[in-house]
Amino acid sequence: MVHPTVEEKDTVIAFWSWVRVDEVGAETLGRLLVVYPWTRRFFESFGDLSTADAVMNNPKVKAHGKKVLDSFTKGLKHLHRLKRFFAALSELHCEKLHVNPENFKLLGNILVITLARHFGKEFTPELQAACQKVVAVVVNALTDRYC
Repeated sequence: MVHPTVEEKDTVIAFWSWVRVDEVGAETLGRLLVVYPWTRRFFESFGDLSTADAVMNNPKVKAHGKKVLDSFTKGLKHLHRLKRFFAALSELHCEKLHVNPENFKLLGNILVITLARHFGKEFTPELQAACQKVVAVVVNALTDRYC
């Protein structure tokens, strides 16, 4: 696995202050559920997820997407000890909910795509590379221990 440099971590942390977590989180989770429909099985209690429009406008999807990115935001403050920080969340998703670890990778990739969509030219290739590395570290922390 490629590890981000100190400079890349600092770049992502600084950039993250510009991210509207509610909007990006909602769109990221919504896109995951639309692009990879088999991931919907974990969200059956969220109501109608039968179409892309239903998913993207579902208030429970939006709220959970924000919750996911709130957790990611907190994780950015603990990059030096992510596995310990995410241990309980990892155990919940892997041991209790039986989430396929690949779903975390898919979500991470969609997060980067969504950031690119929201920030356009400001989301430079260098920033994307740094984000990809940090996301990979977070995904690894969520899946390495229990999955």
